[in-house]
Amino acid sequence: VERDLNVVVPEATPWKEIEKSIRAAAPPTVESVRPVDVYRGEKIDPGAKAVNCRIVFRAADRTLTASEVETAMAAFLKSLQQNLGARLR
Repeated sequence: VERDLNVVVPEATPWKEIEKSIRAAAPPTVESVRPVDVYRGEKIDPGAKAVNCRIVFRAADRTLTASEVETAMAAFLKSLQQNLGARLR
């Protein structure tokens, strides 16, 4: 299962900090976390950037439920908000 998470963070926030915050909240079913796009400009506050992250979930022994994935996505956003001051775009 692939999901994208698009958040706005302070401009100075490096990708490694975003990844670290997501992985801190990640269940064992998260296979990868990678940046897809960074946007600066219209509708993004000065001093901020929008980062689109692609998160891949996989369980070798079963099919993941939508509920499991949604719970993880909510945990990622909460971690990013608390650790980096991120907000959902």
